[in-house]
Amino acid sequence: LNYDASKARVEAARGQVERAVRLAPQAVETELAAGAYRLQQREYAVAEQHFRRALALAPRDPRLALGLAEALDGQQKTEDARDVWLTHPAFGGRDPRPLVEWAARIRVKDFPEAEKLFLRALELAPTTRGYSQYLNALLLVGDAPTAKELIASIPPAVLQEDALVMDAVKAWTWGGEPEPALALLARIPRDFLEEFVYSTPKDAILGHALKLQGRHAAAEAAWNRALAVLETKLAAEPGRARWLRLRADLLALTGRVEEAEKVQTLLQDLPNDSFANTDFYRARFLAHAGKAQEAAATIAGGKLWLREHSEGRLAPWFAEVRRQPRVTELVKTWEREYEEMSRRRVVKG
Repeated sequence: LNYDASKARVEAARGQVERAVRLAPQAVETELAAGAYRLQQREYAVAEQHFRRALALAPRDPRLALGLAEALDGQQKTEDARDVWLTHPAFGGRDPRPLVEWAARIRVKDFPEAEKLFLRALELAPTTRGYSQYLNALLLVGDAPTAKELIASIPPAVLQEDALVMDAVKAWTWGGEPEPALALLARIPRDFLEEFVYSTPKDAILGHALKLQGRHAAAEAAWNRALAVLETKLAAEPGRARWLRLRADLLALTGRVEEAEKVQTLLQDLPNDSFANTDFYRARFLAHAGKAQEAAATIAGGKLWLREHSEGRLAPWFAEVRRQPRVTELVKTWEREYEEMSRRRVVKG
């Protein structure tokens, strides 16, 4: 479910869970499957019940403890979730996954503490999610040198995982270095990248690297290819906000702003979808559409998102937006905050 949240996949998962409940209603695997399904549906209280029942049967199963923590976190029971991630006996003090999950939750409020947890997790056992979350945390505080060191330390085979492809390309592109981004993308045979909450046609991020090199025609060609790939997703799920948002961005990048605005109108009818109507996605669309002043107004209206989304402070397509006075001051504010936070960071030797 983490990798494919399409309606068809969700319905298939629901059917499998219902069948499992009929066949073995009190089995650990049944409770695990039911809990995972409820997490996907954001029915966190119900998911919590499933995971607690499962843990009563198998108290040392780390999968169940991870699910319980996520269910608690989804209900804003933050301290309870923290206690599970950091102290539950199912993890035995040697599992990197709970450390990564808690670090990911606190990286905005307390990056130094989050960094300690990320480094400890990588010492225990490097994972794709551990690398990904730490890399994004480094971008959040604007630490490009350490981000590059981290990318260089990732084994080449692991670096070809979808999430890390996108993260590494992001780090290089935002840092003004398109060459290593292009080299990595050339080694990836897939035309669509999707992992965790990330989803994009490969050519969509390729276009940004090409534009950074000054190859504007090649960038536009890449974005048009990305649109063609995206059409297959939309054909299967025409109302899914994630695909509509990507389509609006790509249309704007290729100069079809009027058509892109029509897609944005469709997104406004999906108020409960986090991929549809947040200030962050709206500002990104406006930046792609060349509407810097409108993007700046959107950012100023939702001030906190600059703190949580490094894209607004680093990505080249936000450069003109950052030059707008109201955004310039916000960027300076958050940079001062991160400078202060950095003084408490771990000294790595």
